[in-house]
Amino acid sequence: MWRSIIDDWAQRRVARHRPDVRLAKWRAVRVAGIVLVVIGAVLDLLFAFTPFLLLRIFLMVISIPPLVVGVILTIVLSAKIAGLQRINPGLGKELASPPAPAGERRVARRIPRGEAGTTAGLDRDKIDKLKALFSVSERVKIDDIASMLGTSRKETIETLIVLSKTVTFQIREDVVIVNKGQTEELISELDKQFGEWETKEQAKSGKI
Repeated sequence: MWRSIIDDWAQRRVARHRPDVRLAKWRAVRVAGIVLVVIGAVLDLLFAFTPFLLLRIFLMVISIPPLVVGVILTIVLSAKIAGLQRINPGLGKELASPPAPAGERRVARRIPRGEAGTTAGLDRDKIDKLKALFSVSERVKIDDIASMLGTSRKETIETLIVLSKTVTFQIREDVVIVNKGQTEELISELDKQFGEWETKEQAKSGKI
């Protein structure tokens, strides 16, 4: 029971620090900052057109805090968002590809590796997205990996179980835990496995 509670807490903590979650939060705060700037500007306009001295003083005093806070939030959050998007170029767009039509499993475009006889697997974009996922945290949801690969959750779990015999990582409930030093090896093995999946798909469809 306690282990389950701790795992749930850890997953929520990891989720809070995912780049897409942080980006959404920072954008929301930046919007709040812009709203504060607008409120401050409106109060300043009222101050400029109000003939009563006491009311003008009151409007001037209450317009300064939202204006200052709003400008600071907007500038700071814009810089943080730009920095996060430089580190993760795919952010701001949908990280996962659109779901495959019912009854079909999406297969990534194969890219040449430059060596005759080798099997290409994931395209470069998917590899980069997987690396971005694992660079954020050592704990990655299986659903996120499946989404990146374009495979079903069942296929992904079965593959991870097989790979866990040769690559050092843990599968705990719906999370994969990978040590930083093992990330490249796991992605490489997933890449190879994806190439095998694609070869089977082509064999079924009669393309090879």
